[in-house]
Amino acid sequence: MGKIVRISGPVVIAEDVEDVKMYDVVRVGELGLVGGEVIRLSSGRATIQVYEDTSGIRPGGRALSRPGGRSRLNLAQAS
Repeated sequence: MGKIVRISGPVVIAEDVEDVKMYDVVRVGELGLVGGEVIRLSSGRATIQVYEDTSGIRPGGRALSRPGGRSRLNLAQAS
């Protein structure tokens, strides 16, 4: 588990993420519709370059890691 802690334009930072590696392709958002790539890992945080619109994503959302082949990180809005 983890959560979105910062969004700055096309960059999303999530903390307390597990099973994520550099350059993993990830989905961001409650429905996993926004795609991106992990571009930095540091101190339990993943920095993700998002390739789509981030306007519907908010800090405080939950992050779930799902292993399988390459790791995938699903960053979703908290309910």
